[in-house]
Amino acid sequence: MIGPIVIQELITIDSATTTYRQATPVGVASLQDLVVTVDTRGVSAQGGTLTVFLDTSPDQDESHFVPMVTAGTTLTQNTVQTVKVLLTQADQPVQRWVRWRIVLTGGALPWSATFCIVAAGNPSGGR
Repeated sequence: MIGPIVIQELITIDSATTTYRQATPVGVASLQDLVVTVDTRGVSAQGGTLTVFLDTSPDQDESHFVPMVTAGTTLTQNTVQTVKVLLTQADQPVQRWVRWRIVLTGGALPWSATFCIVAAGNPSGGR
């Protein structure tokens, strides 16, 4: 295993949009599997649900990013959740770049979340 890979240091986001994306993706070209930990400290969604998606892409073109796990992970106050993205089981295998994206469903704007995301991975063996 290679790690830790910090995908997002502890951050608080206050957003007036329904979707918020990580500005700079993290390079993971040498990995084929990821085990990701989402540590959520605070959530305020005004009656809605905040879901974090881990997106991957072969390049940094916005239109190429797709979720590795289609269902995403619901952000819940004071929880640590583990997301496994395995080459043989992921909806979309790990590619060169990874980023997070948060989507608000069914709530009123604005929303906020305090969280960090850290990963570890297995080497790809030749990719």
